[in-house]
Amino acid sequence: MINRIIFAGNNQIAVDILKFLVTQNVKIVGLIIHPEKFSKKGQELVSLCQLPKSRIFYGDHLNTPKIIKAIRELKPDLFLSINFRYLLKDEIINIPSYGCINLHFGYLPYNRGVFADAWSIIDDTPAGVTYHLIDSGIDTGKIVAQLQVEKLVTDTGKSLYQKLTRTAYNLFVTTWPSIYQWNFSPKNQPAGGTCHKRTDINDIDFINLEKRYTAKKLINILRARTFSPYSGAYFTTQKGKKIYLRLTFH
Repeated sequence: MINRIIFAGNNQIAVDILKFLVTQNVKIVGLIIHPEKFSKKGQELVSLCQLPKSRIFYGDHLNTPKIIKAIRELKPDLFLSINFRYLLKDEIINIPSYGCINLHFGYLPYNRGVFADAWSIIDDTPAGVTYHLIDSGIDTGKIVAQLQVEKLVTDTGKSLYQKLTRTAYNLFVTTWPSIYQWNFSPKNQPAGGTCHKRTDINDIDFINLEKRYTAKKLINILRARTFSPYSGAYFTTQKGKKIYLRLTFH
């Protein structure tokens, strides 16, 4: 039975899930947030946990001996990662008595790595959310629970992300009883799939005016990267000025 949780998270989905957890019969014994440069909703997460500063850590220092020792001393049953950008080393993965679970905004094995929601539009692959056990690979662990999300031809990166956020929350709430009791049968991921690095999206964002694209491919890129307030796809003028593009459906 899960009693003590180390929570690592970012973005609104992390806030929503943490709000749910504080109503449950568990203790959040440690919190890991992103450093200020990457932090979204970090202070809200801190406020929800009401932990002393000694139990609040930053992701960019997570795998250091000092933090590993501090986390070990908290004796967590579960490490829960929600929209958390930092990879865990084996020293962290092996600490919780039950294990580590990560939320991935992709329908694994498709689109491992980053910007899974955008790549599901760009590559026309299934979209969804997956809770999986964390192992030493990148989003390669056994699946705890997952749901596919319907992807409309009018979905942009932002609208799909909003769908995934709602689905991720609902799936966590319905799956929580089995996680709490640790009464589930994780399944191996199907063979195949794809994986993307953070820098891969940079090549997609640049629209080369001399390159041939199919209409479908270009539209998919533009709608995937339509995600206000982020800049997204662009082309450059002869003077090198970037012209950013967003797609609007009527």
